[in-house]
Amino acid sequence: MNRNKALLDSLMGPSRNVSKKDKGSEPEFLRDDVCKSFLIGYCPDHALAKKIEEGRAEFDRESILRPCTKIHAIGLREEFKAHKDCEKYKGKYEESLYKLVQKAVDEVESKVAHEYRKRDEMNIQPGSSERMCDLCGTKYKLMKADINVADLSGNPFKPDDHEYSDLHKGYVKLRAKYDELHEKMREADEAKTKAREESETRRAAEKAERAEKKAARAAEKKEKKEKEEGKEGEEGEEGEEGDSKRKRSGSREKRRRRRDDRE
Repeated sequence: MNRNKALLDSLMGPSRNVSKKDKGSEPEFLRDDVCKSFLIGYCPDHALAKKIEEGRAEFDRESILRPCTKIHAIGLREEFKAHKDCEKYKGKYEESLYKLVQKAVDEVESKVAHEYRKRDEMNIQPGSSERMCDLCGTKYKLMKADINVADLSGNPFKPDDHEYSDLHKGYVKLRAKYDELHEKMREADEAKTKAREESETRRAAEKAERAEKKAARAAEKKEKKEKEEGKEGEEGEEGEEGDSKRKRSGSREKRRRRRDDRE
């Protein structure tokens, strides 16, 4: 019964029997207990963490990848893909997944580098059966071959089949996903940089245009003011000239009257 319920949950989600009215308006895939990495197609915590935990030695440090306890439901993935804002959420989820995958890859690189550094410092020569996988950071030993097979082939160990192990294949997929997301993030960063530069160029052009218009308005205002001042000056000169003429005319009139009075 529990197995059937788990199967239905994985296909349709845990709220499969809840009515749309009771579910509310928010999409179910946005719930905190839903695995967002699974929604975009790859959850390293689910696909790889269990294998890492199984192969971890007693004193090995725990991996950054831990078994995923969140919901992995195909029905919720389909709901996510059909949502109108799928691409917006996808970009956000891919960015989070990229950070996790990058940390997991860095963890392996650090582990491998540490092992080689320790060997050099302590002058340790690995045994003929010891191996170190640079891709997944796993240390392992070759299995001894059956006596009869060893006698026939001359090789005391079985063929190295580590690359066919689920752990190794899991890390191959992890690194492939890292390369894929790294390229996407690079393209996204370039697009953001280009958009920002275009926006800055546009704002600079708009600012220059506004400054040019402002300067033109100031020049027009200045020219208008100068014309008005010039007109007022001309009117003032005409007024002064008229007053002078009137004064001269008045003086002539007074002199004429005085002559008339004497006569």
